[in-house]
Amino acid sequence: MLDLNDFLKEVKSGRISKDSVRVARRNGVIIDYVLPQESVSENEVVEVMSLNDIVAEIFELC
Repeated sequence: MLDLNDFLKEVKSGRISKDSVRVARRNGVIIDYVLPQESVSENEVVEVMSLNDIVAEIFELC
């Protein structure tokens, strides 16, 4: 599950770009962000999204 507090800390620290964030999806749902050195499990798909698109999807703003 995506922890928004941890996510915000990573963005503020510069470890995650606001322009291109790698997210892991399972069954089409965003479950976590993925740092460059991290791997994902076989049942997860990595997608690159903008910070705005992630927030819009999480809070169903679209």
